[in-house]
Order: sequence, then C-alpha cells, then structure tokens
Amino acid sequence: MMKARLFTRIGAAGCALAACGATWAAFAPAASAVSSVQTGYWSNLPAAPQVPAGGLEIASSVNGPEAVAAVRFTLADGETSPVLTLKVAQAQPQTQLAIEACQVATGSAGWTPPDAGGPGAMSSAPKADCQGGLVAGAVAADGSTVTFDLSLMATDGGVMDVVLQPSLVPSPAPGTAPGVPDTVYPTYDAAFKPVDAGAIAATAGPPSTSGSASPPPSSGGGAVAYPAPAPAGAPTVNLPPATTTTETGGAAPVVAPSTQPSNAAASAPAVLTKKHNLRLLFGIGMLSSDLLFVLLWLDRKLPAEDKPLISIYDPPPLAS
Repeated sequence: MMKARLFTRIGAAGCALAACGATWAAFAPAASAVSSVQTGYWSNLPAAPQVPAGGLEIASSVNGPEAVAAVRFTLADGETSPVLTLKVAQAQPQTQLAIEACQVATGSAGWTPPDAGGPGAMSSAPKADCQGGLVAGAVAADGSTVTFDLSLMATDGGVMDVVLQPSLVPSPAPGTAPGVPDTVYPTYDAAFKPVDAGAIAATAGPPSTSGSASPPPSSGGGAVAYPAPAPAGAPTVNLPPATTTTETGGAAPVVAPSTQPSNAAASAPAVLTKKHNLRLLFGIGMLSSDLLFVLLWLDRKLPAEDKPLISIYDPPPLAS
C-alpha cells in the first residue's frame, strides 16, 4: 500500500509540472515584433558629453532647433498602433522639454545614421513633413521619459520613419508689443538613452484602415524643415500630453486621442487574439497528453491489487 501511495505522489507531481508547462506555453508573452531600428541625431552644437553612446540629443534655443533626431523601425505584419518611449539621460532644464514627432519628408526617406554615432551636421538632418502627421510628446511627471503615440501616423509597408524635433510653445507674453509672436521655441538641451526594440510597443491585430491625421499647412511658403510660427492672432493652446493635430485649416486645433491605448496597455500581452488562442489550445493538448501518459504509467507500474480504478467499468481486483 505504501508503494502504491509513493507512485501516486510521483504521478501527482508529474501532473503539476505538466500543468505549469502547459500554462507557460499558453500565456507566455510573445517577443517584440519591432525590427530594423535605426536612429541618428544632428546638431549645430559640439558633441555633448552627456549624450550616451548610441543615444540621441534634441535641443532648442530662442533662435530655433539646435539639435534634432530621427528614428526608423519596421513593424511585423499585422502590428499596429506603435508607441515610442524615449528615456531621458539628462535634460537642462527639464521643465522646458517640448518635443514633437513628424513624419520624415519623402525627399529625406533615404537618411542614414551619422558616422560614429553622431552628431551629424544640422544641414544634413532629414527634413520633417508635419503635414503628413504630427504628434506632441508626453513628458512623464518625473521627467524620466517622453512618449509618442504614433497610432495615427501612416506607415510605408510597415516602416515608421519620424523626425523628433523641438516644438513651438505659447509665448510667455503674447501680443505685448508689435511683432511679438504668439509662439516661441523653448530653450533646453536634452540627451536620451539609445532606442531599441524594447522602447517601442505595438498592438497585435489586423492593419488599421483609418487614415492618418495631418496638421494644417504651415504659415511659411514652400517646404520647411521645422514648423513655422503660428500666424498672429491665432489662439494660444497649452500643449497636452500625446496629442495629434488634424487638418482643419488655419490654426491647428489640439485633439487628445481618447481611445488610443497607453504605453503600458499597448505593451501588455493580448489574451483574446488568434495567436494566443492557438497557444492556449496547444497548452491544453500538452496537459491532456501528459496526464494520459501518467495514468498509463501508473497502470503499468502498480500491482494489480493497488491499481486505482480509472473508470466505473474497470472490474474489481481478484481476491487473492
């Protein structure tokens, strides 16, 4: 009888291990689908020691952008709603951070990272096409990250290509004197840690059929690398987190995305997807086969009088 109990306990332990393996197979998170991440930055300033190797720099002064960056990456088939998160290495002053993401202009689509990790010359920086989509970065409360929800930006064959540059902000004293603009560039210098696939979250699912958002035409004539100041008399808008402009003409209204997932939600594994359902079925199949194997093994190893009844149709053991 003690021998039978030992085999029973061994069988129960095997079943527990099989259940753990099946559960992991069904619910283990999938690896990131983002690939081919390329980054670079270009600056009017000398190489800054606070920029880590492989990192980025974005800077601005009252005269305009002093350093800009670009990020290009590829989504897997069916992946949508990318969210890019930059990790701040150092920012001076932190409270002045105002950064926007715009699509790379068609003429600059062939940009390559500067030699030796940058910075490259500002004159060779890729140009921004903010009419093709503009997203304001959301700065974390502690200033440690800047997040860009790129959900409404169009991709070219799954390739997302954006310029990260300083944003215009409301002037501290608009309209106080003739010629004083309503918007100005803030003064700051920010260094960011290297961007890899882990800095980009995407949502699994079929490609979205909705079009991309685009901002109004620039007030300046012709193509411009950076957004020109808003026309005089345009309403002043406080920059909210993770906003996207839409084409309405005139001054750009700010539309907060109400249904887009947060960075945490986008990176969480989705359970109700075809991929995870298949993994769940695979896990159940593994568990069932392992349980059947343990029962057959017990039936073979136990003496006839100690074998448990597998079903109600098993005959009782013969009397000795």
